[in-house]
Amino acid sequence: IMRPALALLQSHCLLYIKPWFSPDSVYHEAPTVDCNNLLLTKLPLPIPLNTHTLRLQSNLLSVLDTAVLHGLPNLTDLDLSQNLPGLKFLDLNKNRIKLIETGDFKDMLNLKELGLNNMEELVSIDKASLDNLPELTKLEITNNPRLSYVHPQAFVRLSRLESLMLNSNSLSALHQNIMLSLPSLQEVSLHSNPLRCDCLFHWAARDTSHPRIERDTQMKAQVARVVRFIQPEATLCSAPPELRARRVREVSSGEMSASSFKKLSVPQPIFKPLEFPKSDSKQTWGKKHQHRLLTQADIIVAVGALKKTPDIMDLFQCILSMLNAKTHRVPSHYKSLISQT
Repeated sequence: IMRPALALLQSHCLLYIKPWFSPDSVYHEAPTVDCNNLLLTKLPLPIPLNTHTLRLQSNLLSVLDTAVLHGLPNLTDLDLSQNLPGLKFLDLNKNRIKLIETGDFKDMLNLKELGLNNMEELVSIDKASLDNLPELTKLEITNNPRLSYVHPQAFVRLSRLESLMLNSNSLSALHQNIMLSLPSLQEVSLHSNPLRCDCLFHWAARDTSHPRIERDTQMKAQVARVVRFIQPEATLCSAPPELRARRVREVSSGEMSASSFKKLSVPQPIFKPLEFPKSDSKQTWGKKHQHRLLTQADIIVAVGALKKTPDIMDLFQCILSMLNAKTHRVPSHYKSLISQT
């Protein structure tokens, strides 16, 4: 019986140990099988059972035997980019993959459905992890108990995606940019996640149009269209405390915005458009009325005064976008608070 390492060497794959850091920054030595750019038409067999990283980029794989992958208990990093040209359905459920990285699913031109479910170790989906999948209509990423982050630009050029299933993970929010990047999206599933109903999730509020935009070519304008929530009665806020157990679709955008300012320990500004008399400049009007405009510079100064945790930075970006959408009046005590460094 041929030993696995020898068999793989005969297929010109490389076997080596690479340094690898877990999401918790713990150092590991990762047994790696590198079969990139070998024009393989099927998985090289046998693959050593202790394989941590399997690289299969730029081959000619048209069929993927997922049973082989399921038999690799230590497999954590899998690269299938630029492969599987004729594959239409791909199920990678119950694998020990920890990260979906940039380019892992790229240029799979015929793929219609992709399943990344029931992965006990999956923690994040990185920028452009799914790129140029023009036929993909259904994406399932569910029942991954440690999945807490999906990059705002994780999904690129998924022009036909209609169904996005993200229920039963550990997501606190789904960034609006994800919704805007999917022009054909019809439905989204987010129930059974610990959702935080703040500024980052305000697009889902009851009085906010869902951010799916289509261009009306005849009217030459952008028209908002509705994305349906699957099981809206089970899509609940987990935080902040004052909104806990409320149905997301029953919370107003004002309530979500208020919770953001409370989390940042600053007073909420008065959301009222300013109207300036023709005789007054903005600066003159502000001095008269002891108010001023909240600007991007103010936000930057405020960020400098706080610990730059990812959630704080994301909140500030969200608030900045919200305030720049129109001119607002801001109380003077808010000005002094955000000006502290």
